[in-house]
Amino acid sequence: ESEFGSDGGDILLVAGASSDDGQSGGMVALTGGMGTANSSADGGDGGPVVITGGEAFGLQNRSDHGGEVKISGGRAKTGFGGGIEIMSGEGLGTSSGTVMI
Repeated sequence: ESEFGSDGGDILLVAGASSDDGQSGGMVALTGGMGTANSSADGGDGGPVVITGGEAFGLQNRSDHGGEVKISGGRAKTGFGGGIEIMSGEGLGTSSGTVMI
């Protein structure tokens, strides 16, 4: 049980901070697993990375909503805020993957 009642447990990933001039805070990267079989008949496929908001089982359509997925660039005190980049994977022998928004 969390400090907020009976909500499920949270997972919080935070990379390390840097207080050195000209340096960046640490990066958080999530990468699917490699499919390393190199058969030309049907080799290994890379594993997906899936980010999904939580499912709501409540029966009140005005207040029981599925969990949001929020993606935001980093805030900057004086420079530009961090951008958001969505890219498909490169297909070395064919074309790149699709991007669906």
